[in-house]
Amino acid sequence: MIWLILIIAFITQEFASTGATMLAALAQHVDPWFIHIMWLLGTLGDTALGFFIGKGVQKRFYDSKADLWAQKWAKRIDHAAGNIGIKASLVFMGLVSYPYLVAFAASWLPKIRLRDIFIYVLIGNFFWYVFEWATVLGIAAAGRNYQLIFAIIAAAGVTLILVGNAIRKKLEIEF
Repeated sequence: MIWLILIIAFITQEFASTGATMLAALAQHVDPWFIHIMWLLGTLGDTALGFFIGKGVQKRFYDSKADLWAQKWAKRIDHAAGNIGIKASLVFMGLVSYPYLVAFAASWLPKIRLRDIFIYVLIGNFFWYVFEWATVLGIAAAGRNYQLIFAIIAAAGVTLILVGNAIRKKLEIEF
C-alpha cells in the first residue's frame, strides 16, 4: 500500500506530504532505490503529462485570444532569454515549481524540444528531491516524535515555497 501512496506523493510533489510519505516508507523498511524509481517515474510522467496537455490546449484553442497571448509571450521570453537562458530557467523552475506546470508552460516555447524539457526539468527537480531527502533523513535522525517530525517537514516546505516565491519576484523581468 505504501508504494501507491508514494506514487501519488511523487505525482503531486507537495513538499510536506511527500516528505511524510517518504518518512513512512523508510519506517516500513521500503528500499530507498524503490523510492528513487518512484520519484523518477513520477517526475517523468508529470513532465510528459504537462507537455502533452499544453500541446492539446494549443491545438484545441488554436488562434484564440489566450493562445495568441501565450504565443506572443513565449516568443518574447525566447528572444530575451536565448537558448541557454531557457534551459537555465527550466532547471530553476524544475526546482521551485511542479514539473507538469513547467512543462505545460514550456510547451509554448517555439525552439525547445520535449527532450530538452525532460532533461532540464528533471535536473531542477532532482535538486528538489535531494533537498527533500536531506529533510527526511535529518528528521528521521531526530527521533520518533512524529508530530514534531511532521511540523518540521511542514515548516521546511513552507520555507522552501516562501524562498522560491521571493526569488521569483526578485528575478521578475518586465518585457
